[in-house]
Amino acid sequence: LRMRVAFALSEIFVVSDRDVADANATIYRIADYQDTLARGAFGSYRGLLENVTLHPAMGYFLSHVGNRKADPARNITPDENYGREVMQLFSIGLVERNRDFSPVLGAGGQTTPTYDEKVVSAMARVFTGWTYAGQTDAQYGRNNNTSFAPMECHPTFHDDQPKQIFSGIVVSEGNNCTASLRKALDALAAHQNVAPFISRQLIQRLVTSNPSPAYVQRVSAEWIASGGNLGRVVRTILLDTEARIPPAGTGFGKAREPLLKVTTLWRAFGARYVPPATGEIRFTLRHRCCRTRSAHHRCSISSSPTTDCPAPTAPPVRMPPSSRSSPRRPTRACSTSMIRWSGITPAQHRRRRRRRRSSTSPR
Repeated sequence: LRMRVAFALSEIFVVSDRDVADANATIYRIADYQDTLARGAFGSYRGLLENVTLHPAMGYFLSHVGNRKADPARNITPDENYGREVMQLFSIGLVERNRDFSPVLGAGGQTTPTYDEKVVSAMARVFTGWTYAGQTDAQYGRNNNTSFAPMECHPTFHDDQPKQIFSGIVVSEGNNCTASLRKALDALAAHQNVAPFISRQLIQRLVTSNPSPAYVQRVSAEWIASGGNLGRVVRTILLDTEARIPPAGTGFGKAREPLLKVTTLWRAFGARYVPPATGEIRFTLRHRCCRTRSAHHRCSISSSPTTDCPAPTAPPVRMPPSSRSSPRRPTRACSTSMIRWSGITPAQHRRRRRRRRSSTSPR
């Protein structure tokens, strides 16, 4: 359950290293980021938000690592990327919400925005002064693809002027970037939007893509009662009546994520990762299916070819005639084929299989 909740959180607190040239270096950073989500899966949302904010994977992806205070003479302005996304995607969203996620409507039935561009600029100034762990002021902001320790505060580069963020809150902690960051994150975690905004996303990742307003409201109530304890929130999500007894009608449920489909396939065949001799980090899987035991064993999958068939895992199962495969369809002999999951699409794989069958079929 912890791993599934961490995966759901990774779909909310998204990072990527796709544009990094040396993916072999950053994979450890991405792996540690996922471990960070797993460690915080049942803890405090506020604590997880701080850990995510200071993780170099997030700092690199949303470009607040090496963020500097304004310097007009050098044409430097604080990067607004994370200051905007931490509000829009990770906490309060774009408009004020009720506990059931319905929008709060003002005069004339218009929605009420949670922040404006001035707030974004102020939040960008909050997230100045942070860079990779172990760097000196002279090295501030230099790229480090291998670092996965929490980012560190450099007061020299932090904006020390007062900053008015959402709801009229003023962050005025001088050049103490740690205190500034914590005050801003405290304000985000305490905002009334966080409970329905994050609760609904967790329901969508764990149970159903279209939760009812009443379902969201029940989970939001637990969020508020527990002070944002994710363990209690997840328990409420999974044990709610709507999760245990699907409502009548269509629209309930969710499509399984592509990554989970692939990992389910790997798990079914007992896939194991074997690092190649070159040290490259990749998944290149080989499978063998043996004619003599194909009816009652798993095909083995590894990153290197095997020389014999694995032992049977269960006795043969006799299928009723109506469910058996066509007797005219030949059983494939033992063969080894390679599937590069990152380079071949399912459609390409099917076409290759059809070509192999047509080339080997008797004429």
